[in-house]
Amino acid sequence: RGDEVVPIAQLLESDFDVVVPVLPGHGNTPGQLEDLTIPALAEAVAEFLTALRFKDALVVGHSLGATVTTELSATHPELVSRAVLLDPGMGFPDEMRESLAAMYDGLTPSNFESTLNGMLPGILFGPDDAPELVDRVMAGMTGIGIDSFVALGRGLVAFDGFAAISRVKA
Repeated sequence: RGDEVVPIAQLLESDFDVVVPVLPGHGNTPGQLEDLTIPALAEAVAEFLTALRFKDALVVGHSLGATVTTELSATHPELVSRAVLLDPGMGFPDEMRESLAAMYDGLTPSNFESTLNGMLPGILFGPDDAPELVDRVMAGMTGIGIDSFVALGRGLVAFDGFAAISRVKA
């Protein structure tokens, strides 16, 4: 959902050419479920940047986008001059990986929204986070649908972000 980064994009557009891609599996984008791994998402962004003839881009990624930005920086250093990672979701402790994997395994269309709304706010948000923010993010997560959510979540949990960081060339 690119609308979450629009305020940041507006601040940057006076000094940079700004584009806000929507990742496959988000919004109304088409995408095969098997294509929703972090490497596949990074490749989609690389194709997007290449099609627009961007090189040496400053790439800003938030949450899942930050994880994708890490992989993009590691696999396509010619496209990324600088990367800004905002709240990257990587490097989960084993206990959290197991808990999330069990959640994905137990999701059904009938319990999808209630399970996400019951489990994820306690993991993703703190007591000082605005309720409107929590509601908006949770609506975005449930809005992509169970199949995309599970495919993206499994891809995120399986991704070794620290290994990707170690592959980034300084």
